[in-house]
Amino acid sequence: MDKQRFVKAITALHEYYGKDISSAVMELYWIGLCQHTNEELESAVMRHIANPDTGQWMPKVADLVKMMEGTTQDSAWQAWTKVERGISSAGTYRSVAFDDPIIHLVIDDMGGWIELCQTQAKEIPFIQKRFEQIYRSYKIRGELPPHKPYLIGSAEAQNNMKGYPSDPPKLIGNPELAQRTLQLGSDKPKIPVTVARAAVKALESLADEEPF
Repeated sequence: MDKQRFVKAITALHEYYGKDISSAVMELYWIGLCQHTNEELESAVMRHIANPDTGQWMPKVADLVKMMEGTTQDSAWQAWTKVERGISSAGTYRSVAFDDPIIHLVIDDMGGWIELCQTQAKEIPFIQKRFEQIYRSYKIRGELPPHKPYLIGSAEAQNNMKGYPSDPPKLIGNPELAQRTLQLGSDKPKIPVTVARAAVKALESLADEEPF
């Protein structure tokens, strides 16, 4: 995302609602939204101000994220469709880099790319549910822990043991964002998502309760 264009959009948004914005608040908007494109942000802004239900209020970061991504459940389902696309196009053999770094975090938590690709067909519904639950946990936490730049396939795993070079990972999804995932990835340890997972379970238990 181009920051100058971003600042112009957020400044215009605040002027529309008659609000001032400090440099510190602008930075908060940037941190929360910079992973999206300028076009996505500008579209979200226009859809928010035209929304008859919420358009009378100044949107916070979460409002614009929801406008662009939907709910955490929506995002988790969309992420899983990308994983299925990656499995069908790359399979166990190829290393892969997704355009969503949270996908890397979730698959790493689930045992890695190779293990996921070897899942039997009858287990897919259970694996999908687990994937979506963990994905929502990271989304709810609201911060992105260190993530691997890409997920290693069986060919690279074997080449690493023999000291052979490997092909670059296959990019899944938006190529520019997948490249960004590669560039920003690292091998630093993640912070556990236990608390966030508990939050997801609490939300799900509330949803299952009978209404008063």
